[in-house]
Amino acid sequence: MSCGHWIGSERRHCGATRDVRPYLTGLRCPAHTPRALQGLPEIPPGPGMAPGPHPAP
Repeated sequence: MSCGHWIGSERRHCGATRDVRPYLTGLRCPAHTPRALQGLPEIPPGPGMAPGPHPAP
C-alpha cells in the first residue's frame, strides 16, 4: 500500500508507505489526508463502542 496523492509540481504520486490509511479519495499518508490538505489537524479517534451486546436500531 502506498499513498496515491498526486504531486503535480513533481509530476508523480507521493508513494509513501508508512502509516497509509484508506480514505474516499484513495490511500493517503498522514501528510496527504483530506484534513491535512486543508491545513486542519486530524480528528482524534473516539472511544468507540462499549463492549457487550448492542440492541439493533
